[in-house]
Amino acid sequence: MRFEERHRERERIARELHDTLLQSFQGLLLRFQAVASRLPGDDPTREALERAMDRGEEAIAEGRERVRSLRLAETSVQEGLPEAFTRIGRELAQAHPATFDLVVEGGLPRWMRSCATRSTG
Repeated sequence: MRFEERHRERERIARELHDTLLQSFQGLLLRFQAVASRLPGDDPTREALERAMDRGEEAIAEGRERVRSLRLAETSVQEGLPEAFTRIGRELAQAHPATFDLVVEGGLPRWMRSCATRSTG
């Protein structure tokens, strides 16, 4: 595929992701906010919804960053795989009594870093 064709295809994919997927998620978050606002402020269900909405907003922001990167034809990752696993482990430990240790030995092959990076969003 020629450079111009690849660029147009990347732009088309970026536009579709932004116009459909990310906008749909934003709409869902607004609906969840409407439901959460009907619950008392100290309701554990409301607190859980608000945490989930915060994570949803982070996912949307990362999605927008990925769309921007796709448009610029570059990969942009905000955190590495070990950092992502550590962050997720801390988040899970708040809700579930568990210990979480991450040990990194050596490095990941380039293709695996790419796959793993895409799965952390």
